Amino acid sequence: MPFFDKSNKEKMVFSALSIHAKKAIVWRWAIESFDDCFDSISHLISDDVRKPCDISDLTWGEIIALAELHYNDVQFHYSEISVAKVKNILLSEHEEISSYRSWKDYSEFYRPRVLHSNEDRWPCLAPVNDPLLIEDGWNRLHSYVASGHSTIPMLGF
Repeated sequence: MPFFDKSNKEKMVFSALSIHAKKAIVWRWAIESFDDCFDSISHLISDDVRKPCDISDLTWGEIIALAELHYNDVQFHYSEISVAKVKNILLSEHEEISSYRSWKDYSEFYRPRVLHSNEDRWPCLAPVNDPLLIEDGWNRLHSYVASGHSTIPMLGF
């Protein structure tokens, strides 16, 4: 059972994504993974940047504008997936997680350090062709569940 199926995936280009989704993509692909976009934005990232919140809103705006030149040909799939469905998929089908008896047992192992409000929700990033992989956002996923959110924002690519 994949995170994305025909009923819950809305295709979008980068420029149509929310600011939170754009930041998640840029942070993971360009800043953490040094993809081709990094060269065009590196002059905006100071050496002391360790977390996304270390970047000002103004700088994020500049970074996003440059990133649109690199990512606008990529098709993204955005969906708000119920916490129950995400838990079910991971507990029943994910090799490492299915060894736990319950979500509670698993979440004790993976205790989030930060709890998130219902605002400023960055999506978890998941390749559409790998239904069980979350490439980035495990901490966010656990934070959203621990904070009582009813859905998990997922961005497929």
